[in-house]
Amino acid sequence: APELLHKKLSYKADIFSLGATLLEIASSMNLPQNGELWTMLRDGSKIQFSPTARRSDQLTRLINEMMAPDPESRPTIHEILRNRSLAAIVEQ
Repeated sequence: APELLHKKLSYKADIFSLGATLLEIASSMNLPQNGELWTMLRDGSKIQFSPTARRSDQLTRLINEMMAPDPESRPTIHEILRNRSLAAIVEQ
């Protein structure tokens, strides 16, 4: 999470990390530890899946919210667990 670069620890950093993990799972990509893509995601660039990707707009929106550069903009774990797109994945 971007705030970890400034040694600001909170559960919101875990939300960012969970969003990154969901991104990797949903897109079948392996995020680099450094590099241009990682910097762009950390700085708030929106995730854009390919047009042929079979992901709901809700899931894409959730991942973008979880990876927001501002920790206060990220959802809480309770909000995430109530999200319909995630609940559908968990139920499968």
